[in-house]
Amino acid sequence: MRVLRLHTIAFATELLEYRTRRDPLMAFSREFSHWIGRKFKTHLRKTTNGPKRDGKVESRNLAGDDIVNQQWQRRTPGTPIPPSACT
Repeated sequence: MRVLRLHTIAFATELLEYRTRRDPLMAFSREFSHWIGRKFKTHLRKTTNGPKRDGKVESRNLAGDDIVNQQWQRRTPGTPIPPSACT
């Protein structure tokens, strides 16, 4: 949630792009998670947690709904993601 606090206007502007979708928060959340997966694929890996050991865990989306989601963890804990990866 730090991203939302530090980049409130950018987040709001991006979210407005989804205003015509049936569920704007769900659509944005899905796209954002896909972007994270693409952008940080060398830093993250899927876990094998969850009831089926497939990395799927229950969490809440930005709309506050309980959903099944992929869980991720850093490949090498202690190695920070460089700021250049965030641009």
